[in-house]
Amino acid sequence: MSSKIKDGLFMGDMVAAQDADFLQLNGIMHIVNCVPRQVPNIFQQSLGLSYTACDLDEMLRRPFFDLKNREFTHIIQLIDRALERTESVLVHSLNGINRSPSIMIGYLMVKYCWGLDKAHEFVMTKRSDMKLHESYIDQLCSLEAQIQEDRPARATERQLYEWSTHTADPKTDEVVLIHTFLNSTAVPDAAGATERRRIETGRRFHGPAQERKLTWIDQTPEMVRIYPLVCTFTTCH
Repeated sequence: MSSKIKDGLFMGDMVAAQDADFLQLNGIMHIVNCVPRQVPNIFQQSLGLSYTACDLDEMLRRPFFDLKNREFTHIIQLIDRALERTESVLVHSLNGINRSPSIMIGYLMVKYCWGLDKAHEFVMTKRSDMKLHESYIDQLCSLEAQIQEDRPARATERQLYEWSTHTADPKTDEVVLIHTFLNSTAVPDAAGATERRRIETGRRFHGPAQERKLTWIDQTPEMVRIYPLVCTFTTCH
């Protein structure tokens, strides 16, 4: 199974990595293999593909998602360079629900200065059954803090967490991705599902959501001041 993150960038599982028709149809020239010990690079010779090994365990046992980690930043640079040459990239793991989505989230965070929740929401629309291991989430949380410290002018609250085109970088395709996300959540069912994911994501990454209180519009202080009799009647009945 494979998922298109954006034009030229795909994530998937071992089946996608071994599907020659899929690779050729989508112009994939570069493959980032997160499980080189389990899945061999079978098309290096026959299709002339470029492989990059990124050996990650199901539970992340070493520092990886770090702006100072050359292995991680190399993958980001590899993706960007390939896309500039209109060469497609596939990042794959074994089942495509933990390691490869985590790399996609990390890439989006660094590339567009997105927060973890925002990048997670976007990738979730592409692969709704992804399940990140807690060890990956912890490091991605630390990566968000690094980005805020490294780019204080760019990493505003609005840029990190909101789907606003006003703060998008015009030099990149960020606006396209924002519209893609908003369009994917425009359908009522999809919007509800995304909202539930947002709440679940927020609780998992940043603790429980704050309790909200509902106030009827005719009982607000402003309405009571303007229409005291009507509001009193409504409250009593």
